Amino acid sequence: MKVKTSKISKTSKTTISSKSTISSKSSISSKTTKTSKTNKTTKIAGLSLIIFLLIFTVSGCDLWWGEDEGPYIENVGELEQLEVEYGTDVQDVIDKLQVERDEVKLTLSDDSEVTAEVIWSEEGADENYDRKLPGEYIFQGSAIYQEQNQELTTDEVKITVIVKEQPSYSVTFIEANELEGVEITLFKDAELQEFLDKKITTDAGGTATVELVEDNYWFRAEYEKYLDQEGSFAVEAEDKTVKIEMLEPEEYQLSVEKLGEGEGWIIVEGEAEE
Repeated sequence: MKVKTSKISKTSKTTISSKSTISSKSSISSKTTKTSKTNKTTKIAGLSLIIFLLIFTVSGCDLWWGEDEGPYIENVGELEQLEVEYGTDVQDVIDKLQVERDEVKLTLSDDSEVTAEVIWSEEGADENYDRKLPGEYIFQGSAIYQEQNQELTTDEVKITVIVKEQPSYSVTFIEANELEGVEITLFKDAELQEFLDKKITTDAGGTATVELVEDNYWFRAEYEKYLDQEGSFAVEAEDKTVKIEMLEPEEYQLSVEKLGEGEGWIIVEGEAEE
């Protein structure tokens, strides 16, 4: 009886020990599985973070450098200079530019060349523009080019505007007696004080010609032993002829009578000699 009891006891212990070992292995396996899952989750999270950072970096570059909006203007073509008449007002220059220089060539960043509309305004006029001062002036305008949903603009359109010299016209003096050598002096004022730097003399046919711009003029014609002749004329956008006649002075037979001591003389009578 004792022997049986002893065997049963050993068997029981062994069985318990075996179960304990199995339980331990199961616990380790469970821990290993959990660790593996955690590592996979970490790797996935890390990969997601890397992808997010890449997307953010690319987006950041787009924000920094600007989105790709297509080609931009690299160069503005030159415009042929524009000539205007002497005395042309600024607004008339603008109107002329808008009609005759309303387009300009643009070179884009993709090496393409396009034609753009040009807008001119007084704001772009040369601040030194003087309609009565012949010379060159720089005017500036804006170009606008529409391409699909993109509008390209630039304010760098420039052109040279040339105010031409004031036109002159031929003024011909004709002396009625065809006298040669009549000196004609021109003036800018009715008082004959402001000389014009032009003095002309009639030729053998009694004519003399001078080039003058549009304006009003006065003159004095002189010839030895003849009475001076004075007059005026206006030049108005065309050639002009001025007729003059030099007159000899009339000779008089005069009788005088003394008024008294220190009182001078008085003309009593006189008539022209034939």
